Amino acid sequence: MSRTMRLALLALILLACRANAQQDSDSSFRSPAIAGVTSFFLPGLGNFYAGDGRHAAIQGGAMASAIAVQLLAMRGADGCGSGCRGYFSVVGVSAFIVRLAIHGWSARSAIDDAHAQNERARGFQVRRAATDSAPSSP
Repeated sequence: MSRTMRLALLALILLACRANAQQDSDSSFRSPAIAGVTSFFLPGLGNFYAGDGRHAAIQGGAMASAIAVQLLAMRGADGCGSGCRGYFSVVGVSAFIVRLAIHGWSARSAIDDAHAQNERARGFQVRRAATDSAPSSP
C-alpha cells in the first residue's frame, strides 16, 4: 500500500474517532454522512462509529476475504503457464467487483446504522424528558 493510501486511511480513522469524541456526553447521535463516507473508504469503520460492532466485523471480514481471494488469484496467475491465466484473471476481476459491492453495501449499512442509533437516542431523550418533568411524589 502506498504512503498516500496509508495516510488517507489514517485520516479517515482519525476523522471517525474525532467525530465520536466530539459527541456530548448525554448525546449519542451519530452523523450518517460521516458514517457513510468512512465506511465507504474503509468498510466497517462507519458501522463501528455508528455503534454497530457486529456489522463492522461482518463487513471487515467480507472485505478481508475478498482482498485475500484477489491477492491469491494474482499470485496464482503469476505462477502458472498461459493455460490457466484466464481462470485466475476471471477470479481476480470477480473479487474486485465483489470488493466494490462491499464498499457500497458498507456505506449504506453505516448510514442505516447511524439513523437507527439516532432514533434510539431520540427515544431515550423523550423518555428522559418525561421522567425529568414528572412531578415527584412526596
